[in-house]
Amino acid sequence: MDDLGAILEAGNLSADEVKKAKQGQKKDYPKGISECGTDAMRFSLCSKTSQSTDINLDIHKVVSVRNFCNKLWNAIKFGLSNLGEGYVPESEVKLLGNETAEEQWILSRLAHTSEVMEDGWKSFDFTKVTDAIYSFWLNQLCSVYLESSKAVFHGDDEAAKKSHRNTLYNCYEMGLRLLHPFMPFVTEELWQRLPRRESDPASIMIAEYPTNLAAWRNTEVEAEMDTVQEIVHHLRSMRAAYNIPHKTATETLVNCKSAEAKALVNKYNATLQELGSAKSVSMTDEDVIKGTSVEVVNPAISVFIQLQGIVDIDAEVKKLEGMLKGVRKALASLEVDLASPMYQNTPAKKQEEDQQKIEDLKAKIATGEKSLAGFQ
Repeated sequence: MDDLGAILEAGNLSADEVKKAKQGQKKDYPKGISECGTDAMRFSLCSKTSQSTDINLDIHKVVSVRNFCNKLWNAIKFGLSNLGEGYVPESEVKLLGNETAEEQWILSRLAHTSEVMEDGWKSFDFTKVTDAIYSFWLNQLCSVYLESSKAVFHGDDEAAKKSHRNTLYNCYEMGLRLLHPFMPFVTEELWQRLPRRESDPASIMIAEYPTNLAAWRNTEVEAEMDTVQEIVHHLRSMRAAYNIPHKTATETLVNCKSAEAKALVNKYNATLQELGSAKSVSMTDEDVIKGTSVEVVNPAISVFIQLQGIVDIDAEVKKLEGMLKGVRKALASLEVDLASPMYQNTPAKKQEEDQQKIEDLKAKIATGEKSLAGFQ
């Protein structure tokens, strides 16, 4: 804070203005401004260029990008440990032909990211470009693929490990090249730490920018993984609702109403276990299972987690009963409003919103009743 104040005092502000500005600084930055580095600042500025010629820079955004840089370091550290000492990448960027669905998905997302960034470069939409590469590294590569690949790297299938190493290397190497224009320093440092191909240039600065990856797009697998991530979201939501620690694995059951849904769950069983912190993922034909919590993912899939021995069942029953009482009251009140003759004068948009609220409340009641039946 003293350094920030000194900058104000060295300017051309009056004493009263300096005092007021210092008070503003103290309010906005009570702990001062953290050192974030050139790369974080450059990326943050580029991500804001869609606003106008003037940028309302939020220092918290710069700090979050600095944390993103730390995430990159940790991701590369994880990758290097699983590539193993002496790893030699393929002589050129290529697939091995036995990639799993999860590998096909991350490669498809890499190809999609390249396409979106290319479109952004052509239209000078740097916000679009930065959003695409940020999402790829953080939300897809780190949060999904790296987590799902842990089971493979901890397993004994050497052929699967070889394929995953190739996929991981390609994603890292090309992901860094895509990110390089915005973060030249950290990407150069991390790129140099990766095993090199003989044909590679001396620096990432003169490496070819990744384009034309359309052959890796796989919209079918992407749609499947969207459903997988939706299942995982519901599993994590239930775990968070009951404050279940991440390290506490739970028995997970899935009720599938269609053959397609059952095939999908079987296909991605290992990924669901890894991302959903599950001891196992089993099929069930039951709609109500004693001692479990349940959420409906979509009309074809419902997921259960076993809570007996993990949470206080009696306390959860009371909580559910209270929740259902409140939701039923809200639903009844809304239905009374809709039944009023005066409601016909309500704008169409508001009527649509109210109908959606009714559907949401009914769905919440149905899910709550299923969970309550499971506890009793």
